[in-house]
Amino acid sequence: MLLELKVSNFAIIENLHITFKDGLNILSGETGAGKSVLLKSLSLLMGGKGSSDTIRTGSSQATIEGSFDISKRPDIQNALRDMGIEIDQDTLIVRRVLSSGDKSKVYLNGSLNTLNSLRDIVAPLVELAGHSAPLIEMTGQHENRNLMSKSYHMDLLDQYAGTWDKRLLFTEKYNRYHGIFEEIKKLESDAKQKAQRLDFLIYQRDEIANLDLSPGEDMELEVEVKKLKNSSRIGGFVDQAEEALYTDDDSAISRLNAVLKRGMEISGVDPQIASKLENLEQAKALIDETVYELRQYANKIDADPQRLEEAESRLSDLRKLQKKYGNSVDEILKALMEMEIEISNLQNSDVKIESLKKEAAVLLKELE
Repeated sequence: MLLELKVSNFAIIENLHITFKDGLNILSGETGAGKSVLLKSLSLLMGGKGSSDTIRTGSSQATIEGSFDISKRPDIQNALRDMGIEIDQDTLIVRRVLSSGDKSKVYLNGSLNTLNSLRDIVAPLVELAGHSAPLIEMTGQHENRNLMSKSYHMDLLDQYAGTWDKRLLFTEKYNRYHGIFEEIKKLESDAKQKAQRLDFLIYQRDEIANLDLSPGEDMELEVEVKKLKNSSRIGGFVDQAEEALYTDDDSAISRLNAVLKRGMEISGVDPQIASKLENLEQAKALIDETVYELRQYANKIDADPQRLEEAESRLSDLRKLQKKYGNSVDEILKALMEMEIEISNLQNSDVKIESLKKEAAVLLKELE
């Protein structure tokens, strides 16, 4: 229950401190006495929206504070603990502070918090619930009209019979039951659009799949085409290298051989020369090996017009796909994977509808 209420500098109230007793508490008075202002202050404690316009003239800040007995409400105590708010076993203190030109502040047991948190905590205190009666309930002079409301009758009956939790479960299943048919209706209404989308995706998928792409294939083809187009230049370079190194009368190898021959003669005079000549011997062996490998490589890429045509044709096909689906074969393959997933989802929409219908049938039996 609400134990006490403190209000300062709110509307026409300068300072007010009320202590409430268990049971019915009646606020009465002449028109303009401040009953509505008092109720407004209570609504702020329940999470109502505050405004700086309600601050008392001449003041910069209004404060509303309420103390609630929560000794019999372990649900509220647990919720506060989950929020990291220190509590004792008996009291919850809610404080709202309204400031000029600033947002209102909310405190729960002295801890600064949010308005949404306040609403989550206070709602069970003021709402009719199956597990417990509300700890505070405001009743106006025309509240007797609720006695004519069927929904209010149901609230009272469910509370008295202890069937509130069952009612909530029934409501949840009922809403899910009707939600299923809304979902089915949407799936069926989109059938034509989905069929068109499915046909388009299948066309795109087949266009890509028919080329049987390999990761990185476009880059490999670019290198191959460039080599095939320049095979004569590569072969010419190897020919020139062989001539310069071996064939010419004044070739590099001839000169190197002459140096080695002369060096061996001198090494008879100075044995250390022989050890130095080993580097030249290694250089000659390295040149021989390199020229041999160049010749072997050049022989493998002899001009092959047919292969060049095939590679260029394949590369052209890839370029067409790249304009539609991605800048590289890898991106195209990624797009293909995404298409496959969407196609599968669209093709399984009928399965989804059947699954929803089965779920609805189960819920209907539970609701009967």
